Amino acid sequence: MQLLAANTQRYDIGRAAIWRRTVWDGTDNLFDDFVHIGNTEGAIDIAVNPEYSELTLPETSGPAAIKRFLAGEHPEFELGIFPSEAGLALFTPTARGTAGLERRRTAREHTLWIVPEELFLKRDAGGNMVEVEVTYEIGEFLKDGLPLTAEEQLLVDMSMVIWRADFSRSTPLYRHEDGGKSLRSVTVRAQQDFTKPDGAQLYLIMGELGDFPDIGIEPLGGIVDNFNRANGALGNADTGQTWGNLANVTAAIVSNQLRITGGTEEKAAALITQPGLVDGTGQVTRVAGSHNRVYGRATSNTDPDNCIRCHVQSDQVVLQKVVAGAITQLGIIFTGIVNGDTFGLRLAGTSVKALRNGIEVISATESFNSDKSTWGVGQFHSFDQGTILDNFSVTT
Repeated sequence: MQLLAANTQRYDIGRAAIWRRTVWDGTDNLFDDFVHIGNTEGAIDIAVNPEYSELTLPETSGPAAIKRFLAGEHPEFELGIFPSEAGLALFTPTARGTAGLERRRTAREHTLWIVPEELFLKRDAGGNMVEVEVTYEIGEFLKDGLPLTAEEQLLVDMSMVIWRADFSRSTPLYRHEDGGKSLRSVTVRAQQDFTKPDGAQLYLIMGELGDFPDIGIEPLGGIVDNFNRANGALGNADTGQTWGNLANVTAAIVSNQLRITGGTEEKAAALITQPGLVDGTGQVTRVAGSHNRVYGRATSNTDPDNCIRCHVQSDQVVLQKVVAGAITQLGIIFTGIVNGDTFGLRLAGTSVKALRNGIEVISATESFNSDKSTWGVGQFHSFDQGTILDNFSVTT
């Protein structure tokens, strides 16, 4: 995500950037498709349109309220905005850029993120404020490629996400004195109804996200393990899933990395399950080793004999299907990897692909075990004892 500074005014501390995307359905990364549509300044006060209903009982002195219920629909607030070119057409109920409606049209809904603009600005070596890219990857915000500082995280926490909203009409306005960048006010209406069980979840402050455990800002079910913990048994991944234990295999944390030793020819592996994660991209970084593997769609976290896997070595990358221990080669390229490279799998339905440094290098069609959700890493026992791996992840 980047500000559209080439076409809009540049601001720094004290102002917020407004981003929009199509209404989020909870199945993809919330922050993947946001587009900057303008900036705002001043307070945002939400009117929740409260209504109360009461349960009363008859009394000699008149009805007595026993319970009171809060209702209220469509909270609204006024948004003062300096629109960008991308935002001009959006500030109407239909996002058609016209206030003169000839006929009825379907209202256009948006998902909005209102965040302090300071998050997207950084001082360069000369002390000048410049714009940098902010991304959200594998459960973590990155600013200019680096994790957020505590102060920057506070900016995210005070930002607001509105799941579903639409704009009132805003008539065209241009003033040559300020280059057309006049502050204008539009009414934003959140499609929220407190009478519904999930009504209060349609807009919230990002810092309150933990109050809503059934809402995530990334698709549910990813696996991440950077192995940054005390030496010893693997235990649980950073995202909470439990690593399986295979007989005669030692998969342990050593100096904040994963080290694998032991095992038989095809069973020197560490596997992990996330229910429902049948499709995704699984990758790991090889720190040391010679014959290594990433597994997908294994039958369970103790069974590497039935799976799809990417096998890599110094002179080749191989995409394989393994059924009851029998290996079928789905594709091969005769260019391998070196220590420090990443490798893995991308699975989507019957499409199975091998990756090297994030690039798809082999593609095949295969439906075997397409309902299984176990992933993992490993080595070929005879050629490799003491594989060291790091930064394992499976994302959707």
